Amino acid sequence: WFFLTRGFCAAVALMAFGVKLVVIGAKLCHSQYSGPLSWLEAFALLNSCIGTVLIEQQLQDRLFLFLFGGSDAEYQDNERSLRNVYQARITKQIWTEYAQNRGKKLEAIALLATLD
Repeated sequence: WFFLTRGFCAAVALMAFGVKLVVIGAKLCHSQYSGPLSWLEAFALLNSCIGTVLIEQQLQDRLFLFLFGGSDAEYQDNERSLRNVYQARITKQIWTEYAQNRGKKLEAIALLATLD
Protein backbone atom coordinates (compact mmCIF):
# COMPACT_ATOMS: atom_id res chain seq x y z
CA TRP A 1 0.00 0.00 0.00
CA PHE A 2 2.81 2.39 0.89
CA PHE A 3 4.65 1.94 -2.42
CA LEU A 4 1.42 2.12 -4.39
CA THR A 5 0.43 5.49 -2.91
CA ARG A 6 3.95 6.92 -3.27
CA GLY A 7 4.12 5.75 -6.86
CA PHE A 8 0.77 7.38 -7.55
CA CYS A 9 1.92 10.65 -5.97
CA ALA A 10 5.16 10.57 -7.96
CA ALA A 11 3.23 10.01 -11.20
CA VAL A 12 0.86 12.91 -10.45
CA ALA A 13 3.80 15.17 -9.59
CA LEU A 14 5.59 14.23 -12.81
CA MET A 15 2.46 14.93 -14.85
CA ALA A 16 1.98 18.31 -13.13
CA PHE A 17 5.57 19.20 -13.90
CA GLY A 18 5.03 18.20 -17.53
CA VAL A 19 1.94 20.39 -17.77
CA LYS A 20 3.87 23.34 -16.32
CA LEU A 21 6.64 22.84 -18.87
CA VAL A 22 4.20 22.68 -21.78
CA VAL A 23 2.30 25.78 -20.63
CA ILE A 24 5.46 27.83 -20.11
CA GLY A 25 6.86 26.65 -23.45
CA ALA A 26 3.65 27.57 -25.25
CA LYS A 27 3.56 30.99 -23.62
CA LEU A 28 7.14 31.71 -24.60
CA CYS A 29 6.60 30.61 -28.22
CA HIS A 30 3.19 32.17 -28.82
CA SER A 31 3.24 35.82 -29.85
CA GLN A 32 0.06 36.65 -27.90
CA TYR A 33 1.76 35.90 -24.58
CA SER A 34 5.16 37.35 -25.34
CA GLY A 35 6.45 39.89 -22.91
CA PRO A 36 8.00 40.19 -19.50
CA LEU A 37 5.20 38.27 -17.77
CA SER A 38 5.98 35.12 -19.74
CA TRP A 39 9.64 35.40 -18.87
CA LEU A 40 8.80 35.95 -15.21
CA GLU A 41 6.69 32.79 -15.26
CA ALA A 42 9.59 30.90 -16.84
CA PHE A 43 11.96 32.15 -14.17
CA ALA A 44 9.43 31.23 -11.48
CA LEU A 45 9.34 27.68 -12.83
CA LEU A 46 13.12 27.60 -12.95
CA ASN A 47 13.28 28.83 -9.36
CA SER A 48 10.88 26.14 -8.18
CA CYS A 49 12.87 23.48 -10.05
CA ILE A 50 16.11 24.62 -8.48
CA GLY A 51 14.43 24.71 -5.08
CA THR A 52 13.68 21.00 -5.24
CA VAL A 53 17.37 20.31 -4.77
CA LEU A 54 18.77 21.93 -1.68
CA ILE A 55 21.85 23.38 -3.32
CA GLU A 56 23.16 25.17 -0.26
CA GLN A 57 22.86 22.02 1.83
CA GLN A 58 24.68 20.05 -0.86
CA LEU A 59 27.47 22.63 -1.00
CA GLN A 60 27.79 22.71 2.78
CA ASP A 61 27.97 18.92 2.92
CA ARG A 62 30.66 18.90 0.23
CA LEU A 63 32.65 21.59 2.04
CA PHE A 64 32.47 19.72 5.35
CA LEU A 65 33.46 16.49 3.61
CA PHE A 66 36.45 18.30 2.11
CA LEU A 67 37.45 19.79 5.47
CA PHE A 68 36.75 16.87 7.76
CA GLY A 69 36.58 13.85 5.44
CA GLY A 70 40.26 13.09 5.29
CA SER A 71 42.20 11.81 2.31
CA ASP A 72 39.63 9.14 1.45
CA ALA A 73 36.81 11.74 1.26
CA GLU A 74 34.56 9.66 3.48
CA TYR A 75 33.65 10.28 7.07
CA GLN A 76 35.16 8.08 9.73
CA ASP A 77 33.78 8.23 13.27
CA ASN A 78 36.40 10.67 14.53
CA GLU A 79 36.02 12.91 11.46
CA ARG A 80 32.25 12.98 11.85
CA SER A 81 32.67 13.91 15.50
CA LEU A 82 35.04 16.75 14.53
CA ARG A 83 32.40 18.09 12.13
CA ASN A 84 29.73 17.86 14.84
CA VAL A 85 31.97 19.66 17.35
CA TYR A 86 32.63 22.41 14.79
CA GLN A 87 28.90 22.86 14.19
CA ALA A 88 28.23 22.88 17.93
CA ARG A 89 30.90 25.54 18.51
CA ILE A 90 29.46 27.72 15.73
CA THR A 91 26.00 27.35 17.27
CA LYS A 92 27.31 28.22 20.73
CA GLN A 93 29.18 31.27 19.43
CA ILE A 94 26.11 32.57 17.59
CA TRP A 95 23.94 32.13 20.68
CA THR A 96 26.54 33.73 22.93
CA GLU A 97 27.11 36.70 20.62
CA TYR A 98 23.53 37.47 19.66
CA ALA A 99 21.33 36.21 22.49
CA GLN A 100 23.51 36.78 25.53
CA ASN A 101 25.79 39.71 24.63
CA ARG A 102 23.44 41.73 22.45
CA GLY A 103 20.14 40.56 23.91
CA LYS A 104 18.70 39.73 20.47
CA LYS A 105 17.32 36.26 21.00
CA LEU A 106 14.97 36.42 18.02
CA GLU A 107 17.84 37.24 15.66
CA ALA A 108 19.88 34.41 17.17
CA ILE A 109 17.04 31.94 16.63
CA ALA A 110 16.58 33.15 13.05
CA LEU A 111 20.28 32.80 12.32
CA LEU A 112 20.42 29.35 13.89
CA ALA A 113 17.37 28.26 11.90
CA THR A 114 19.10 29.17 8.65
CA LEU A 115 22.43 27.63 9.68
CA ASP A 116 21.39 23.96 9.30
